[in-house]
Amino acid sequence: MENIRPDWTKKHFKNDNRLDLSFNVCIDRYVNYKFDSNHFAEASECYNILSNYHNVSPYNIAIGFGISDLINRVVQFCALNNLGLDIFGNSWKAVKGYKDAYKVESGKDIAYVASHNGNDGSILMLDQVDSLCDEYQWVMLDEAYSDFYPIQYNDRANLIRFKTMTKSLPLPGIRFGWCYGNEYFIKQIQDLRHAHHCIGGVENQLTEMLIEIPFHVERMLETKSIIESEYDCRETHGNYVLINNYSDINKTIATREGRMALCDKETWYENKPHSKNRN
Repeated sequence: MENIRPDWTKKHFKNDNRLDLSFNVCIDRYVNYKFDSNHFAEASECYNILSNYHNVSPYNIAIGFGISDLINRVVQFCALNNLGLDIFGNSWKAVKGYKDAYKVESGKDIAYVASHNGNDGSILMLDQVDSLCDEYQWVMLDEAYSDFYPIQYNDRANLIRFKTMTKSLPLPGIRFGWCYGNEYFIKQIQDLRHAHHCIGGVENQLTEMLIEIPFHVERMLETKSIIESEYDCRETHGNYVLINNYSDINKTIATREGRMALCDKETWYENKPHSKNRN
């Protein structure tokens, strides 16, 4: 899919035709997505768009109410078939919650891993993911943050990739996530799906949203660079920074101790107007 920027009313470009981020402003001032929470989206159109986007068959794709719904279904699949599930790293706590709720034991059937990790910013190397694929029947790879530091893991027959709109645009309210991979595995979790997946309007704007992701990510990464130049931060690979000493940060910006989610550059300046990096 070609990355063509939507027709915004205020755009400034550099000599190489790239958007000049020094003039950039928040996405929601110019891209006005229209959703309808009283209706459900036309799922078949969403599957067709994602099929073209990833260049895989629609039968290799499952859509859910976010990644959480899809992982919930995977854990149900484990419980129904007496399969073991191992969780690696400092991963999203909800996965362990599902595992405990369904009384799923640990074992070598399915492995869950998040790379890039949303808690500590770590990533897995290609050989680490390949090693998991060699060891387990199925590997669930949570790639919620992958747009911020792309790594092209090898396409393995037992590797299932999980995606979301929550981090890269972000649009958590539409409850739209998907995974793609082996057709047999996808069918197992499709058999456990709800009749509907996401709110109305997603099918009409999904192509535009996918196109917009790299541009929105670029803006957030610029903000990340600014913040990391002003504070002592640990290395991360997501849409946030991990600050070693957050005591002098504007508390309206910080979201939790030592962790700050990213916004666009102008929003940062509006809340911290004396930034030394301000143009």
